[in-house]
Amino acid sequence: MQEVDLYIEVPSGIKQRKAHSAWRIVYYCRDGQQAVIGGYPFLDGTPNAAAIITLRLALERLKYGCEVHVWTNNKLLGAALENGWVKAWAENGWTNRQGKEVANKALWHRTEWEMRRHQVTGKYIDSHPAKAEMRKEMKRLDEETKETRQEHPAGAGG
Repeated sequence: MQEVDLYIEVPSGIKQRKAHSAWRIVYYCRDGQQAVIGGYPFLDGTPNAAAIITLRLALERLKYGCEVHVWTNNKLLGAALENGWVKAWAENGWTNRQGKEVANKALWHRTEWEMRRHQVTGKYIDSHPAKAEMRKEMKRLDEETKETRQEHPAGAGG
């Protein structure tokens, strides 16, 4: 199985916002080289929902089953992967230990389906090698999106 590092950055500190998140996959090739792909999806939702969606989108890009190490600034996603919560939730009908339905159940369900093809581990980290570049690109894309909205407001006739 090919080893892959997946870095996921999502905006944090707010309840809900429309913003770009970021993912970057680093493939480790047999010859010692690295191949990098990434994406900056525009998402509307909480940081937790954005992290779950971003994980699924990144996993969908992998053509074959891989050993995927997820590094994320999202505490919920990091804890869910590190502690095996996703598998436990799926086995328990998407309920947590208290018997309550898991938040973002539909998103987790779709993501768990993608995770089945891979061996996925994860960890919350505050910083990683790609963080500064990913944050810079997210900010640039958010500013472009804001400018586009000002030029073409919703509902404006043309």
